[in-house]
Amino acid sequence: MESETLGAFLRVAAAVVVGVPLLAFFLQERLIFYPQPLSDAARADIGLRFPKGQSVFGQASDGTRVHAWHLPGPPGAPLVLYFGGNAEDVSWM
Repeated sequence: MESETLGAFLRVAAAVVVGVPLLAFFLQERLIFYPQPLSDAARADIGLRFPKGQSVFGQASDGTRVHAWHLPGPPGAPLVLYFGGNAEDVSWM
């Protein structure tokens, strides 16, 4: 009886040890890149807060549509590129 319990425990432990990393491997893109879709209404609202700002769209080589904001600085100021972190919404900045 004791060996059956130990065998069942080892099977469950082996399933967890193999299953969790395997699950993380197959879901890694969804775990790392968490897109935050922005509605057209929200985009328009942000545009009203930054009257000099310009909404810019581009397309990556794989066909993914990317969105950026161009906020011009004073003449002669350096260009600053800021890339938000994972699932970070920078529109409030």
